[in-house]
Amino acid sequence: MRMHEYDIVVIGGGPSGVPAAVQAARLGARTLLVEKNAGLGGTTTSANVAFPGLFHAWGEQVIAGIGWELVCRAVELGGEELPDFRHDERPHWQRQVRVNAPLYGALLLEEVHNSGVELRLHTMPAAARWTGELWELQLCGKDGLETVTARRLVDCTGDADVIGLAGLERRRNPARQPGTIDIRLSGYDVDALDHDELDRRHALAVESGNCSPRTSAPGAGRCCRSWRSGARTRSTSSGSRARPAGAVPPGSWRAGRRSCASTASCAPCRVLRTSGSTSAPRRSGSARASRSRPARP
Repeated sequence: MRMHEYDIVVIGGGPSGVPAAVQAARLGARTLLVEKNAGLGGTTTSANVAFPGLFHAWGEQVIAGIGWELVCRAVELGGEELPDFRHDERPHWQRQVRVNAPLYGALLLEEVHNSGVELRLHTMPAAARWTGELWELQLCGKDGLETVTARRLVDCTGDADVIGLAGLERRRNPARQPGTIDIRLSGYDVDALDHDELDRRHALAVESGNCSPRTSAPGAGRCCRSWRSGARTRSTSSGSRARPAGAVPPGSWRAGRRSCASTASCAPCRVLRTSGSTSAPRRSGSARASRSRPARP
C-alpha cells in the first residue's frame, strides 16, 4: 500500500483547524485536514454552539486572521451586521458573534476546497509516532486504515488526542470547566411569556436549594435568559441592554444549565419540561401553563 506524504497534517476541522490548514496551503505546503464528523466547524456546526467569540477585549479587537474573515463572511451572507464591541460593557467571554451554523459550515468547506487543502471527513487518527525525521500517522476512515506521513503535525482536536496517541505528555488544568447544555426552543411567541413569573420561580428555586444561583458573571441568580426580538433587548436581572439586530433568531428562548444544578429541578426550566407546553405560566388566576403546543423532548 502506497504511503501518502504531506508537508502538514492538521487533525481536527474546527474553528482552529480550518484556519491552520488554509494558512499552510496558502503558503504552498501540501496539506491534509482530518475531521471525524461529516462537516467542518466543530461544535459551532455539529453542536449548534454558533456564537464564536473572544475576538475582542478591552474595547478593541485582539484576534483577527482567517478565522475572523470566515466569521465576517458568514454574518454578511446571512444578511446580518457585526456587533459593535467597542463600547460593550459585558465580560469579554460574552462578546460573541451569532452566525448561521449551516452557512458557516458551508463557507469553511468552500475555503478549504479553494485553498487546495486535501480533506478527509469521517476520519480519525488511530496511531501516531515520530520516526526521527517524519510523523507517521495511521488514519481510520470509511475505507479502513490509511497511513500518511507529515513533516509537521498540528493537533487541533481540542483535547490533544494526537499528542496522547504519540505517547507525549498532556497537561491538564486542575480547575476544569464543566460541560453545559445549549438548547433552543421555538414555536411560540416569546413576548407572550411571563418573564416576571419566570424570575419569581427561579428565585424560589434558588431559595429552596433546588437551583444554584449563577455567581460567575453579572446577572447572578438567573438561569433562564429570555430574548425579546421586537424590542431588541436582552432581559437580565440587572436590567435590559441593547443588542444588535439578528443576534438571536426571533422567537428564540435560550435556557442553559450553566447555572442550574439540575435542569429538571429548576422551577423555570421545569415549567417547560413538565407542563406539556412551551409557554411559561401566566400570572392571571392560578399559575397555569398554556397547552397551545406540546413541548419537544
